[in-house]
Amino acid sequence: MKIGTSGAVTPPAAGVIKAAQQQEAAGFDSTWWPDHLMAWHPQSIWTPEFTPLAHRQPDSHVFLDTVTCMTAAAMSTESIRIGSSVTDPVRRHPAVLAQEFLSIDHFSDGRCILGIGTGEGENAIPYGLSIDRPASRLEDALEIIRLLWESEGPVAHDSPFWPHEEAVFGLGPVAEDRFPPIWVAAHGPRMLDITGRLGDGWLPTYMTATEYRDKRDRIETARQQAGRLDLPFEAGLWAYTCIGDSKEDCLELFESPMYKAIALQMPASVFEEHGVAPPLGEGSYGFNDFIPSHFDRDRILEVLDGIPPEVVARAILHGSVDDVVDELRALGDAGCEHAVLWNISFLTDAERVGASFKAVGKVKAALQG
Repeated sequence: MKIGTSGAVTPPAAGVIKAAQQQEAAGFDSTWWPDHLMAWHPQSIWTPEFTPLAHRQPDSHVFLDTVTCMTAAAMSTESIRIGSSVTDPVRRHPAVLAQEFLSIDHFSDGRCILGIGTGEGENAIPYGLSIDRPASRLEDALEIIRLLWESEGPVAHDSPFWPHEEAVFGLGPVAEDRFPPIWVAAHGPRMLDITGRLGDGWLPTYMTATEYRDKRDRIETARQQAGRLDLPFEAGLWAYTCIGDSKEDCLELFESPMYKAIALQMPASVFEEHGVAPPLGEGSYGFNDFIPSHFDRDRILEVLDGIPPEVVARAILHGSVDDVVDELRALGDAGCEHAVLWNISFLTDAERVGASFKAVGKVKAALQG
């Protein structure tokens, strides 16, 4: 299994380059950048009371631009693959995405991966952007990107979102007929079908091996129906990862609001499976409905108080090194080929920083070997 990691997202800018070079030297297969304006942790609880990270970074919502970070990393490394985890066509027009990520592919000499999803409410709604018809919007964006990359001469495309008429796109690929692979962050049935028809890879968030196998099978069916089984495809996974002494050790950490806030990204159905009332309401979908800046301190703590650690565990790959390796091997047996691990073991305890990154290294060594 290939193992990826997370790129540096905050100033100083030199840290982005240094981290990418260190990750390459350490043998990671890939490094990835989220594309955010807003963090998942409300500023109202991003305080030293709950996380030591607030001492170093007082504002939770600090993000360098993803495309800029990827370009800087591309120019300062030689072999590590460079991806977005993930961008969206809500804030970035499809033609702009086509240009940006093909440009990064040039700067990286063919190492760029365009990770893309439907977008999140937190990065759109407060900024006056619509997330209506998310799957249709993404499907149309992928068709436009491919059309611009692969067409010769002006492009016409009838679209409810971005109609194109006599649109030109002259930038070609680094290598003939080899454009950046597009990995889609898909979970629901329609998105999985879109991934099979229009994607070169899959980058969902953490799930069980059983779920993974079922969803991977659906993608393969869509690929077969689209006549794409002869084309390369890479199945990945993006996982918040907490490595401690044991699963029980991690569950104790998950009592903290810092970890419980991550659980708000999950759909209402996950909470209902555990007999817990969905904190954002019946039928809610966290990625669309959780807007951290809308919650003051009292309200967010009230919401998080009702989330048990066992539900938080559904959102985070966790346990000892052996636990994490075993689970990733099970995911590998279910079809996962490339796991991206975002280490959050130290959200509430700065003393875990060094040990947790060493633990991630042990996981990487066990699985790459």
